[in-house]
Amino acid sequence: NDIESKSALDREYAAISLTIYYIDEGDQDSILKLLKSDDKLILKTVKKTLSQRKDDIKGKKFAKLKKN
Repeated sequence: NDIESKSALDREYAAISLTIYYIDEGDQDSILKLLKSDDKLILKTVKKTLSQRKDDIKGKKFAKLKKN
């Protein structure tokens, strides 16, 4: 629910949390959905989180993410 909040802080926290969760679960399709968000804050936050967690991504099969 927070991903659609009017509060920028709530949306940012939700984007970080979801991205980390999806990385841990190996769910690249859900990450790709986040990367298609029209919300620039969510998009920026997801990209930043992916960048910070790139070592975690290397250990999983994220071929679709590597193309984006």
